[in-house]
Amino acid sequence: MQRSNQVIEPTKFTGLADALQPIDDALRRIFSTSEEETRLQRTRRIMGSAIDDVSDEDLEIYITEIQYLIDAWFDEFERQAFDGVTLKQLIQE
Repeated sequence: MQRSNQVIEPTKFTGLADALQPIDDALRRIFSTSEEETRLQRTRRIMGSAIDDVSDEDLEIYITEIQYLIDAWFDEFERQAFDGVTLKQLIQE
């Protein structure tokens, strides 16, 4: 068995939830959750035969990228509408 010489950088610890996040992320990658399955199934139902040839892995990537774009667009719209801040930032003030 070969050991890795990779150095693990310390992360900022702000609470138990932050400490457990890497474990949660790893478990999600290994075991699909019902949320992920539902999201994939819902996308396949909506898109129909147009995405029959797309693998689950690729579809998950596409869904994530589209969600990122939507979030960025909403943030930009909110910044324009609320004088440079997002709605989340406005509510937190």
